[in-house]
Amino acid sequence: MQKKYFGIIITTIVVLLICNITTLVLLVSKPPQPPVNEMYHHPEKGHKKRCFLKEKLQLTPQQAATFDSIKNIYRNRAKEMDRQLKNTQREYIMLLSNDDKDTAALNLARKTVLNTQDSLFGIIMQQYQDYRNVLDTSRQEQLKEVYLEMFKCKDCKHNNAECKH
Repeated sequence: MQKKYFGIIITTIVVLLICNITTLVLLVSKPPQPPVNEMYHHPEKGHKKRCFLKEKLQLTPQQAATFDSIKNIYRNRAKEMDRQLKNTQREYIMLLSNDDKDTAALNLARKTVLNTQDSLFGIIMQQYQDYRNVLDTSRQEQLKEVYLEMFKCKDCKHNNAECKH
């Protein structure tokens, strides 16, 4: 009996030893990954989201710096509005979840959601205007096309004759 258990114990130890060695080899042979924020800013990596607009418009260094400052100003405003929007949407969902629906509170929350969405859209349009003021006429046209692309209909892509956009 003891020989039977001895064989099982030795086999288990060998399998665990092989697993540990394999894990160690994989960890040692794999190059370390930089933190996410370094990957995002690394010049050799494709960080197209961050530079998409500047690359698309082929901005001068001065224009690119101005774009960055405009972007930072509006990003902070939009983040706060987005936080408010999400909180109000959660509040609206909670009100809808109640068995006793308070229609006045629902209407108020709905109006707040819509007003916040409208404010966010206003921020985007103000940013567009500020970007536009930095550019020459040909680049203004390119900027307009980029923004139109962002806001086109998902279903028809403006190829539908019935689309009024």
